[in-house]
Amino acid sequence: MTLYWLLSVPAQGDGHIAWRDVKNRVGDSEVYDFTLPMFKIGTLDTLVRLSDELAKYDASYENTTGKFIDTLKNLTGASNASLSSTLVVEDKSVDQYIRTFS
Repeated sequence: MTLYWLLSVPAQGDGHIAWRDVKNRVGDSEVYDFTLPMFKIGTLDTLVRLSDELAKYDASYENTTGKFIDTLKNLTGASNASLSSTLVVEDKSVDQYIRTFS
């Protein structure tokens, strides 16, 4: 299975310059621009509460996805390699979807 890293780099003005610098430093690895919208958080209390909720949702989604994949493996008898061609998101492979997500 492919390993992805999601990096957050301070832009110091222009995000495209920061992205280009990261791309130049990692060499042969593939780097994709992942633009996030500006967030309107409000107070620090709101930010902390949202951060706690996000951790709960992340664990829940990861657990559910893992159970789904295990169930699919058991039903189809597929290996990890053949299962990756079966799993699609919006008619794209998981790898392709992650690379083109915006």
